[in-house]
Amino acid sequence: GVIDLDDPEQARALDDLAQSFSVQLVSLDHEGELEHWATLKGPREENVRAVLAHLSECSYMREAWLRAKERVLASPPSPRDLDQPFQVPHDGRHALSATEAAVALDELVEWLPAERRARLILLLGVPPDVIDTYYRVGICDALDWGLPLPEPLHPVAAELGLAESEARLLTRRIAGLCRTSREADYGGLEAGVLRALWTEALERAAVLGVELTAEAEALLSEHVGDRTRLHAIGLAEDSDESLTPLRAALRGLDEGPPEMEKLRELASRGSRRDLLELGAASARLSPQDATDLFIRMLARKDVASSDALRSLLAQTEDVRVRACAALSLSALRAVEAIDDLSRCLHAANAPDWQLFALCLGRYGVGSFRAIQRALDRQNSDEERIAYVYAHLALHGARAQLRARARSGDPREVRIAERAIALAAEMKDADGPALPLEKQGPLTVFCELFDRSLRVQGA
Repeated sequence: GVIDLDDPEQARALDDLAQSFSVQLVSLDHEGELEHWATLKGPREENVRAVLAHLSECSYMREAWLRAKERVLASPPSPRDLDQPFQVPHDGRHALSATEAAVALDELVEWLPAERRARLILLLGVPPDVIDTYYRVGICDALDWGLPLPEPLHPVAAELGLAESEARLLTRRIAGLCRTSREADYGGLEAGVLRALWTEALERAAVLGVELTAEAEALLSEHVGDRTRLHAIGLAEDSDESLTPLRAALRGLDEGPPEMEKLRELASRGSRRDLLELGAASARLSPQDATDLFIRMLARKDVASSDALRSLLAQTEDVRVRACAALSLSALRAVEAIDDLSRCLHAANAPDWQLFALCLGRYGVGSFRAIQRALDRQNSDEERIAYVYAHLALHGARAQLRARARSGDPREVRIAERAIALAAEMKDADGPALPLEKQGPLTVFCELFDRSLRVQGA
């Protein structure tokens, strides 16, 4: 039958039954689907009480439980699935190859959702410290073989005290790539896969400012292409002595009026590190001067400027500097920055996220699929996605949105219809900056950036 937890006698009955009989326990999820949880065999008093306590936090209507009863009687649930990686306490063994570490990591990611962790603890009787040990070993093995951590595992690594920042994780991962590269069989990886891992890691290192060890630099010639090597070169210090007076002008910003001519030249010629310092210092300049410097950076259209802009987006908290970096990357149509902008869109508070929606939309119809995949990875809310799609519609993606509005997925239809309506509102308002109007001064700043960009023809 079905237990109604709002009825104390029925709740006690489940506990009593579990002392002597096998009890099939199922739950109804928020979408009305029936999900088998466990087969309880008494005596398991503590387990049953934990399950009841967990379920008591949910509020299901009696009508839903009646529907569940009919479904249970029509199709009894199957036995619980014990196919999970936490069967016994971890024996301390580490992965012997990169491929073995990758398989273990994939298994761990599947158990990240909170409801699956609750099932492990409440129904399968796996102690939390055993679960944490498996995650700790799995994450360390992945990093020590140079594998990327899926983004959902980053907060887990922080909670377990494995790394205080993404930069620290990446430093350890690059050391792991060195280890894998030294193995005769590359840890079971194909040469092309290893090359792709190096490329992705070095590009991220350029964004986060992670310095390379001498061993990593020595391995670059074997495992990366020319463009990726440029990212590594950008992480090194630039010894060009002709930049010394320009750098002095940057350091002297707090001592007197800015020497804008020297700062402009530094923006046009400086190294990645110079551009990072210049971008951060632009928060102390007037909006017009700050805009001018960023437009000179993006006009370079080289790896150093792209890496610096992505770094500023990832590392700087000043809202105007982040706005300049985001607007510059969208003006460059820097495809490699789509994931960075999507992360900002997902993490920013209202109304700041609308700036990143605007910037993603400016990539235009050619980047529609790449942006769609990036938004799916972030699992952003529907309103934010709709604003991105609305801006994309204003830049040529109306046909793609109409196609999504005719799809069979209710969520896709809702988002597409909302985006089409928003695009019409923006067009009627004579400009796509309408969603930024609540940001006040930032809206004016965005308009200033666009006007300066047109004047300078960058």
